[in-house]
Amino acid sequence: VERPVPWHVVDEGDEEKALISFSKADVSEGLPIKELLFGLTIGEPVNVSNVKLTADEEGNITPERELYWGEGQKTASTFTAYFPYDGSYTDKAVNVFSVGKDQSSEEAVILSSLMTATTSASPSTRAVSLDFNNRMAGLDMYFDNRTGKTIKEVYVSSVFASVELDMASGECVTIQNNPTDIKMCH
Repeated sequence: VERPVPWHVVDEGDEEKALISFSKADVSEGLPIKELLFGLTIGEPVNVSNVKLTADEEGNITPERELYWGEGQKTASTFTAYFPYDGSYTDKAVNVFSVGKDQSSEEAVILSSLMTATTSASPSTRAVSLDFNNRMAGLDMYFDNRTGKTIKEVYVSSVFASVELDMASGECVTIQNNPTDIKMCH
């Protein structure tokens, strides 16, 4: 019998469940991070929250544990993923993401680039594909320094740098309190 997705026996009985697999990630070359860590929540009937996914340099996505479709599942589940992964996020519906206060390195900028992906997939899906969208604004600054003096530091002041991230939908709402200063370069 040909099956559309990989199958595994998950207990000592005869019960078999379909293993959830993922498409390759489109990982940009030259990133200063060797592995990209994502968080994943899957709705009914799978019901998992904030499972860590790792994308290696070749784009292979590996969950921290095997994920299976619901027993006898025929309907689609909602997959919501976010980057960068935060192990402190809980099963609650909304968690807070904040931009790092020091953005003076490429790695710091990447780790402050909140991205989310939401899709529906069912056991007949060969591989779940996650297409990410940026959720935070980016700011590029260029200076025409005619003074001949070295610019030592640049800060952006009074920025609302936190959002509430809905773990089920991937939607974000800006938290408009406690503005902060962000170091852009050194």
